[in-house]
Amino acid sequence: MPSREYLQKLGEEKGWEPRALSHEELDTMGGDEYDWHLLFNPKAFDNLSAAEYRGRAIQQRPADWLDPRMWNLRAKEIEKAVASFLSLRPQYKISNESRQILLDTVRDLGLPITVTTLTQVFDELISQKRLVPNPDGVLVSGITKRIDFAQTKI
Repeated sequence: MPSREYLQKLGEEKGWEPRALSHEELDTMGGDEYDWHLLFNPKAFDNLSAAEYRGRAIQQRPADWLDPRMWNLRAKEIEKAVASFLSLRPQYKISNESRQILLDTVRDLGLPITVTTLTQVFDELISQKRLVPNPDGVLVSGITKRIDFAQTKI
């Protein structure tokens, strides 16, 4: 992000004023103006986000979460974590029920979605018999059967 002084001077030159922002404005806004609003008009982002998120969840999110440019980056990190988890745990039974139990548990524990988190929570859920393993991915005679998870979503 450019310096505070640079953004302040640029804002004065361009006549930028704190105001309510819409998603459409954000999509067409230049980077410097966007950064100016992040710095000098942060309540505009709170109002946009409040419509999308419930309760106090906004205050619990890191500040960069309010920056929509971070969403794509985080989504890619989660995608990689899920793909790695699926390759490490072929016994994960892909179903809406399994997904819901796994992700609800991760969320309830307040943990981020990472390979380590998914693996540890999954192993714990299996040991508690809250999840049933996929019989096609379980050890057979000491060898793990491989399953092609290409294009599969958790």
